[in-house]
Amino acid sequence: NYRNYISRLPTVDSPLIFGLHTNADLTYRQLDAGEMLMSLQETLPKDAGVGTGKSVDEIVKETAQGLLERMPPDLVESQFRIQVSKLRGPPPLAA
Repeated sequence: NYRNYISRLPTVDSPLIFGLHTNADLTYRQLDAGEMLMSLQETLPKDAGVGTGKSVDEIVKETAQGLLERMPPDLVESQFRIQVSKLRGPPPLAA
């Protein structure tokens, strides 16, 4: 009985029940559709610019690879501890 009642309810609330003009629904739908289209457009591949021949993704990948090549090697803790133990500490304080 409840399911039948719920299935007969409108899927979209009328703006009139909120005290709004019917054009409010039209404006809302236009804005919602515009946002959806902008989201779709932002997910499309983009060109980097005129004459470069590379996409933005390719430029980002090359930049990231260049940064990765300039990174120092991974720290090996055991080697670090050996090097630190070879260093002399500060001179003792005079009493």
